[in-house]
Amino acid sequence: MYVVGNLAYMADCSSFWRKLAHDMYNKGFADSLFPIRCQRHGNVQVIEHPVEFATKSPEGGCMMICDAEMPCGHKCPRRCHVTDDHDSWDCTQPCSRRCKDERYRHPCQRLCYEPCGDCAHPVQILLKCGHSTNVLCHMSDKAVCHKRCEKILNCGHQCPSTCGKPCDMVCLEPVTLSNDFCNHSWTVVCSEANVSTDCPKRCPKTLSCG
Repeated sequence: MYVVGNLAYMADCSSFWRKLAHDMYNKGFADSLFPIRCQRHGNVQVIEHPVEFATKSPEGGCMMICDAEMPCGHKCPRRCHVTDDHDSWDCTQPCSRRCKDERYRHPCQRLCYEPCGDCAHPVQILLKCGHSTNVLCHMSDKAVCHKRCEKILNCGHQCPSTCGKPCDMVCLEPVTLSNDFCNHSWTVVCSEANVSTDCPKRCPKTLSCG
């Protein structure tokens, strides 16, 4: 047990304390220096003035780095401290977790205390159609092909839709039509080529009525 006080002042004010102080000094029980020992690292420091507590033991420990393993697996980077508050302290070191996709296992880009959220690493996906596309990792299972469909429609033209959509769109390729009656030619979209073969141009002939 330590008793802290101004022993010299008390000895001047009382014969009882004067005798007690004399005995304590003779037996080595009194000193002007106060040793403190770090519970974690075992370092011993000597305090001579109260203000030295703030410089030699600011967090109740010593001046070394705590370096204790925290629940997240990182080492505590703070100055040595007495309170074991690692469970409630936000670790600001880079997160060591990886994304759940077993194909990639990308490292998290956030800080350790932050929720990982969706993996935003860009990845290149090879789709069933044979094309590849670039998406964010968490969207890899929902990736669709945006290239033009390479399938050929029944009319002989290439499908105008994108590869990731079904080929149920009407063909909009322009085709030229003509007939044997007027020898005119005109352009329509392929899907309307069989609807009508009537020439849309005005007939140049003059009726019998003039």
